Order: sequence, then C-alpha cells, then structure tokens
Amino acid sequence: MHVSIKGLLDEADRTRLVIALLRISTGVMFLLAAWPKISAGGDWTGRMLGFLRAQENTAGWYRSLLESIVVPNAEVFAFLTAYGELAVGLALVLGLLSRLALVAALVMVVNYLLAKGVPFWTPSSNDSYLILILLTLVLLRAGHFLGLDAWLAARRRDRR
Repeated sequence: MHVSIKGLLDEADRTRLVIALLRISTGVMFLLAAWPKISAGGDWTGRMLGFLRAQENTAGWYRSLLESIVVPNAEVFAFLTAYGELAVGLALVLGLLSRLALVAALVMVVNYLLAKGVPFWTPSSNDSYLILILLTLVLLRAGHFLGLDAWLAARRRDRR
C-alpha cells in the first residue's frame, strides 16, 4: 500500500508545512552560523575585523560607516553578530517571536551583503536569496505554523 503526503494533508496543510520547514531550516542555518563565532570567543572579533578589512568592493559610504562605528566598537559588534544569530536561530526553530526574529535577520543579512559590496543578484552570494526567503517568511506569518507564535496568539484570543 502506497501512502503519499498528498493523501494525508490537504493543500493548505502542505503549504503550512513547507512554510514551517523553510522557517525551521533558516533557523538552523543561523544556529550553524552562530556556533563557530560563539565558540571562537575573543578570536571571533579578530576574524570579523579581518573579514571587514579584506572586502574590496564595499561601497564608500558603507565602508565609512564600518570604519567609524563598527571597527572602533568591534567587540560589541562581534558579540551582537554572534548572539544575534543565535537568538534569531532559536526563535525561528521554535517559531517564537518569529516576525521580530525575521526582521532582525533581515537587518543582519542586508549588512553582510553591504559589507561584501556585491550586487544583489550576484550568483556566488547567497545573501540575496536569504533576503528573499526572510521577506517571504515575514509576510507569511511563518511562526504560526508549527511554532509557538500560534500558541501565543491563541492564548491572547482566549484572554479576550
């Protein structure tokens, strides 16, 4: 006997499942990006500075921003990057405060793209695709599918 997922779930449920899988896998990606930074400790600050200095295509206005704000406060920005990625990853995997996490992730990824100085549609950069995925998930209320956001929304409705 052959059972397909199509026979088990209607189209709306399959769509919700895909949205949840996309949200969770994006969260896992952020967790995997955060772990080496966190485990590197103070070495991550130096690696981040090395990355920023090695970028040759960063637009002048953004390079000025990096040099005047990020570089003098490298330890703070290294901490914010590592633990920001961790928080985003956990929130997306759990589907908790997903919209806030997705907006934070968008801010981070746009900054990564700007630091690299590559055009948005550069095939070798996955940043543009990640930005599109994050925007899609924000618009689709991704935390409401297999996430704690749905549970929180139900609790708010029950209190009314």
